[in-house]
Amino acid sequence: MNEVSELNFKISSALKNIIGRDLINNRFIAVFELVKNAYDAGANNVIIRFKNLKNEKAEISIIDDGCGMNLDDIQNKWLFVAYSEKKIRGDRAENYRNQISNRIFAGAKGVGRFSCDRLGKILNITTKKYDDKVNSIDINWDKFELDDKKEFENIPVKHKYLDRLPSNYNKGTILTIKDLREVWNRKDLLDLKKSLKKLSNPSIENDDFSIYIEAEEELAQDRNETDNEKVNGRIENDIIEKLGLKTTVIQLRVSEDGETITTTLEDRGVFLFRIKQQNSFFKLHNIKIHLSYLNSAAKYNFTRLMGINQKDYGSIFVYKNGFRILPYGEPGQDMFDIDRRKSQGYNRFLGTRELIGRIEILGDNRELTETSSRDGGLIKNQTFDQLSQLFVENVLKVLEKYVVDTIKWGEPYKENKEDDKRPAIQPEDVTSNVIQQISKIATKNQLLDVDYNPEILSKIDERKGESVENSINQLEKIANKKEDENLLNIAKNLKKNAISLHKAKEEAEKETGEIKRDLEKKEKEINRRKRQNYFLQNITSRDMDKLVEMAHASKIYSRTIGNDVEDAISQLKEKDFDINEVQSILARVCKVNQKNLTLSEYMLKASFSMDSDILNDDIGDFIAQYIEEIYDREVDNHLKITVSKQHNDCICNFMPLSWGVIITNIVSNSEKAGANELNIKILKEEKQISIVFTDNGKGMDKNIENINDLFELGYTTTNGSGVGLYNVKEMIEEMSGQVVITQGLKKGFEITIKVEQ
Repeated sequence: MNEVSELNFKISSALKNIIGRDLINNRFIAVFELVKNAYDAGANNVIIRFKNLKNEKAEISIIDDGCGMNLDDIQNKWLFVAYSEKKIRGDRAENYRNQISNRIFAGAKGVGRFSCDRLGKILNITTKKYDDKVNSIDINWDKFELDDKKEFENIPVKHKYLDRLPSNYNKGTILTIKDLREVWNRKDLLDLKKSLKKLSNPSIENDDFSIYIEAEEELAQDRNETDNEKVNGRIENDIIEKLGLKTTVIQLRVSEDGETITTTLEDRGVFLFRIKQQNSFFKLHNIKIHLSYLNSAAKYNFTRLMGINQKDYGSIFVYKNGFRILPYGEPGQDMFDIDRRKSQGYNRFLGTRELIGRIEILGDNRELTETSSRDGGLIKNQTFDQLSQLFVENVLKVLEKYVVDTIKWGEPYKENKEDDKRPAIQPEDVTSNVIQQISKIATKNQLLDVDYNPEILSKIDERKGESVENSINQLEKIANKKEDENLLNIAKNLKKNAISLHKAKEEAEKETGEIKRDLEKKEKEINRRKRQNYFLQNITSRDMDKLVEMAHASKIYSRTIGNDVEDAISQLKEKDFDINEVQSILARVCKVNQKNLTLSEYMLKASFSMDSDILNDDIGDFIAQYIEEIYDREVDNHLKITVSKQHNDCICNFMPLSWGVIITNIVSNSEKAGANELNIKILKEEKQISIVFTDNGKGMDKNIENINDLFELGYTTTNGSGVGLYNVKEMIEEMSGQVVITQGLKKGFEITIKVEQ
């Protein structure tokens, strides 16, 4: 009555679908799994070969040069459902080559073999171990679906021996899949290639593993395509370091023993700091994180080099022991809710469209394991939660603090709406902020060590010594409060450097003050002259400071031009770009470029200081001397320019650089209109000065209904750009002046500029 007997599970053949096609529901993932199996078999090379894709004989072959299998391996490992040799340390084939002995297995579920079923109904495996027989087995997956009551192990698989391995390798495995479940076209093959580029992590060193795609039917079209659009060839791993983009980068490493976390921050190729602290995430060890911020210039260069926009490429990828875990990194996949944070404060947080990077899970790390569904990511557990917290708190927010608050997104910026855009803030401009970041990080966990860039510190402390000193004092207080002797020594060293630099700054300011007083005396003597000489005939050694000053101004203009051009290019890359915004950017580029050209003409001639944009002097004298000394040599002989001044005292505030650009634009318009004479008259009327430009060219187009249209951006009646008069009007209004075009002339063109005295 109470007799106990033993029962056994039976396994239905329907299990094949449950652990196969139902889990591997994406054909690209199926290919990934087979490539990972080749890697785990010690292969150095794996070929994905497509044949006859345009007819019913289509087939896919996965060919590798790994260790291969003998009959015992096939029976007791490959045909042993859900068995994974990879879970058992030391159960590798004895003849694995020494060079792969340090590889860590990419898979551990024992279900990757069913990827073959996902790709096609018929499978042939041809495999050979070194110095062993060639084994061949045939599997028809449909036989497992005929009767669910039939037990898995009772469905036969045909085996035979072959004379040779039909590949160029002396060992390895060939999986040939026929009766494909889906059609593969050229676009599918290119998409597979792009996905395979992201499959393995090329940052792993000393690992020789190459993936190739072969599709003979696509060779002809490949010859007419760029490398990014070719199907056939070796898969080159995509990684941002290989692109050479100068971005803001943060790197974090949790040590192999899990004791420490080391964080490094660099900005556009400049090392800022490296911090080592105790690890408070007790579940985490042997993890690397690399995260880059892409400003508009970096995004443009990314697209140029990769042939795809970053937003379509992906953002944060996750790799375990060299191979990617899906779906992390795919466009639209946001495992850390980065974009949800950004939606709460668009100008305060970074989003996935501005970030690209990877998380590398190394070594054993058994608690960070993939789900059985191969596109389900990592199993959600406490270790995963700690990984998420580590990324957000110790990587994303540290990078975000620097990019958003410190360098203002690394883009040209305005301090207020009325200001012109200033060049992007550089790493050497932010020392005090960097030390503040170090101070804040030090409050979270015990700081073990810190390294910083002393060259950056010395450059910036000369201007922001007080701010830096406050940050160092804060760091010193933290060290005393935590009774951290190591941190205290770091703070003292920083303070010592800051004090030394502060003294140097005071001495430099003292010397500068004396020089400034001497210059003020000389300036007063010059102002006594009856007539200002704006342009020097010969350069002397005393003018070297002025050359340096002008060269610095030219550098700023060039940087502004470069940033604006990159901004325009970036906008043009967008499908829904605003043509008016792009025109406005390019008009600004023209204006700044003309200023830069004018500055280069002034370089050896100008006697006025470039420190001041505005002069208070005789505008008539300036225009006459500009035409005589600077511009006349640039005008073809067919255009004669005369300048007449009706009054001696035409004193007003004016910007010499802007006036150089204004004269250049007006003279250029006269040349385009076929004029051979241009008269410039300077008139004084009560508290106003009028400068009248009159030429004898073809004049205005009679079809112009509104004369003010000539000042609109892009409006032109010649072969010009329609930017000249737009910039003239803009610059005159910057000097609180007016510009008027005379109407009703029978011949020629006349424009009058009026400025207040």
